Amino acid sequence: MKKRILPVFVIVLALLTLFTAYATDPLPGCINDVAGVLTAEEETKLLALRDEYNATIRLDTYIVTVESLDGKSAKRYANDYYDTHCESGGLLLLIDTVGREYYILADGATNKDYYLDQIEEAILPYLQASDYAGACRAYLDVAHRNVPVDVSESSFDLSELIVPLIIVLAVSLLIAWGVTAAMKRKMKTARPKQTAHDYVRQDSFALREHSDLYLYRTRTRVRVNNNSSGGGRSGGSRGGRGGKF
Repeated sequence: MKKRILPVFVIVLALLTLFTAYATDPLPGCINDVAGVLTAEEETKLLALRDEYNATIRLDTYIVTVESLDGKSAKRYANDYYDTHCESGGLLLLIDTVGREYYILADGATNKDYYLDQIEEAILPYLQASDYAGACRAYLDVAHRNVPVDVSESSFDLSELIVPLIIVLAVSLLIAWGVTAAMKRKMKTARPKQTAHDYVRQDSFALREHSDLYLYRTRTRVRVNNNSSGGGRSGGSRGGRGGKF
């Protein structure tokens, strides 16, 4: 009995570990202070604020500060950074502290003009005063509080389903184990024969003719490559706005 229960216990424990890891997995990296204009305490508070907002509605918000755009426009730099470091469907705030330029990039359902207007109006006074921590707080505050309806309706927290899923899975495994164990007990009367002749009755089979009967047909298909489609990230529309401060 113990040998039968052990595999079930191991499976349930492994799934519990997996779901727990998912539930405690941190949200994608929010702040990349390359310019070094934020203190460690300010970064900690900003991350705590972002996590507090995401407890209600999940929205991936990113902040990156730089001292150079590497010869690119703010829009181009933000798009390149977003493709490399961010998840689709989120927001990115780029701040160039030397060139005193900013860009807000929105992807998917967050790409709404009225929404970006609200964020821009909130952060500009702080940027003009070189209060970068204040600008980041205002960005997170407005971005999460005024999140578009399409985002809020499509957001849900999978971690809330962890306990019910584990219970259902554990019960299902126990039921399946009980059914298969009962079926196995009923099959104890069956004994394998020693030779093939034991399964054939004497003079019960006589082969008088034979013919070839093909039951299956094999068909080979070769895919034709189509190079007309371009690469890149697929999904909703992307847009944004920016300027000098």
